[in-house]
Amino acid sequence: MLASFNTAASTGAISRDHVTVLASFVTVQREPLALRDEEALLQGAATLNVSDFTKVLQRWASLCDDELNDPTSDSERHEKRGVNLRQLADGTWMLKGTLDPEAGQALEAAIDKALQDPVPQTEHSDDDCKDRRNFPQRRHDALHDIAIQSLQETSTVTATGKTSISLIVNPDGTAHTPNGYFVSSFTRDMLMCDAVLTAIKVNCNGIPFDVGTPLTEIPLRNRRAVIARDRCCRYPGCDRPARWSDIHHIQEREHGGTHQLQNLVLMCRFHHRFIHKFGVAVAWAGDQITLTIRTRNGNLLHAPPHPETLLSLHQQHLNC
Repeated sequence: MLASFNTAASTGAISRDHVTVLASFVTVQREPLALRDEEALLQGAATLNVSDFTKVLQRWASLCDDELNDPTSDSERHEKRGVNLRQLADGTWMLKGTLDPEAGQALEAAIDKALQDPVPQTEHSDDDCKDRRNFPQRRHDALHDIAIQSLQETSTVTATGKTSISLIVNPDGTAHTPNGYFVSSFTRDMLMCDAVLTAIKVNCNGIPFDVGTPLTEIPLRNRRAVIARDRCCRYPGCDRPARWSDIHHIQEREHGGTHQLQNLVLMCRFHHRFIHKFGVAVAWAGDQITLTIRTRNGNLLHAPPHPETLLSLHQQHLNC
């Protein structure tokens, strides 16, 4: 370890986090080069935050390994890679892992691309709809979006790219996944909106007595039409892109809601969850293109169509 870094940390010139990060990069093989580059590294620590200093050290370490012509360090990093994912007793999942430099940079870039900005607030936003997520929670939701997007691009899901889901329905009406974790009624309804759901009914002894026909998925042509019309999440003030959004049934499927275009609307997963959790009323205005939302505090919000949709309608009118 470079003595100058400990001295700088003791005087407050750099933080202890800078010292810790440096120690993780200065291996036995790189130590002579670290002594050679000590002044430049110290200057970097004094002028950069920990995140930026880490990126500098990543590049420095790569150059050192090339200079040493010693693949040991790279091999060690590669061998340390691994990801563990397991479900806990309360139904949540624990994710732990170590990524090699390439995988880490790729995942960081993917999360940054999918990262949703805080949901914009309208003048009459319901308190329950305010985006109170901290940054790690937003990164979690971005990772969730990446997983959903990946499933939609594989051949193991349905023809329109939506996940097929099975739920066990108990005699008391509660439902749980095949591995035993209960889901709330609003989560069940949200899944029914934009997935192929099979309900498996069981008796008091847990013996299946009815396996329902999978609820039909939204036809691909209707899905494309909704995306072309809405372009993004239609909750007032939100512009989350279609690729990170679900299709919501205005009249729920279990209550006879159809897959017709006027019963479908794009909602980002934040607002889709909010609508189902609090039973927010969604409807079309008289023009059939403006969405209206009645909040729990009684306010009526209006979401006009996307500007490109208005332009398209205007052009169609001119051509009539």
